[in-house]
Amino acid sequence: MSKTFTYKGYKGSIDCSIDDACLYGKVLFIEDVISYEGSTITELKKAFEESLDDYLATCKEVGKDPDKSFAGSFNIRIGPQTHKDAALVALEENQTLNEFIKEAVEEKIFRSNAININITDLMNEQYLFGEIEKEFSTSDDETDKVQWKQQTSPPTQH
Repeated sequence: MSKTFTYKGYKGSIDCSIDDACLYGKVLFIEDVISYEGSTITELKKAFEESLDDYLATCKEVGKDPDKSFAGSFNIRIGPQTHKDAALVALEENQTLNEFIKEAVEEKIFRSNAININITDLMNEQYLFGEIEKEFSTSDDETDKVQWKQQTSPPTQH
């Protein structure tokens, strides 16, 4: 389940104010502030898209380049020794430091995604083979929850 909206390459948050009994959000990862609110998720999504369209139109009218959510470059602070070690490994692998860092970040993202996928796949496989079962319950706020539990005896084969 996504906790953000995506529209025209921009990401928008989905937040809730219990005190004000409303949903609200803002466009993420840009310098300019673009906020929106609604009473339902559908209203909030519509408000996000309308706010972003209005922002882009206003930028065009005044001749300003709209902020981009990600430019593809960023500064990092890793300490002198790590900087030196990364530069030496990059040199040994005949890469620029930028290529080395890019590859390291991509590898970390891949491993993180693979772990999430593998856990879900494993649980679904165990469920299909009867090693665990899903329990569905509804909490007080009517949000569906899934719980996994280990079966104490193997499933009956028919």
